[in-house]
Amino acid sequence: MRKLIALACLVVAPVLAQDAAPPAEDQEQLRAQAAELRQRAKQMRTLADKTHADAEASCRGRFLMAGCLDDARHARQEAERAIRGVDLEAIAIERRIKVLDREEKLRRRAEKEKETQEKAAERAEEIRQDEEKRRRKLEQRQAEEERRRRKAARD
Repeated sequence: MRKLIALACLVVAPVLAQDAAPPAEDQEQLRAQAAELRQRAKQMRTLADKTHADAEASCRGRFLMAGCLDDARHARQEAERAIRGVDLEAIAIERRIKVLDREEKLRRRAEKEKETQEKAAERAEEIRQDEEKRRRKLEQRQAEEERRRRKAARD
């Protein structure tokens, strides 16, 4: 039962957390934030590469080189984990931007389709009214012809 409740919370929470599409300036802020995170990850990676290369160089001169290289490798792995966290954050923001763009595109498409359907309904009503006018005119002509025939038959 607890697992079911936990699963329900995991499924429902993201749905409840969704909000309406943010305005364009919010999306621009998200784009800027993602670019800033990508730049920060690039800088962190450059610094980690340099630090690792320096650590390896300093280890080469030591007598117990293997332990020193292991420590440098572990430090590099920790730095990569931190960099990956920043990259993942940027990826999440970029994914959110794509979702927002897609939602906006779908919203515009739905509006356009609605307008098209409304125009089609208006056109169908115009055609129905035109056909109704033609039918009335035809009935009037037929009634007029029938009156002329009856009048001609009486005379």
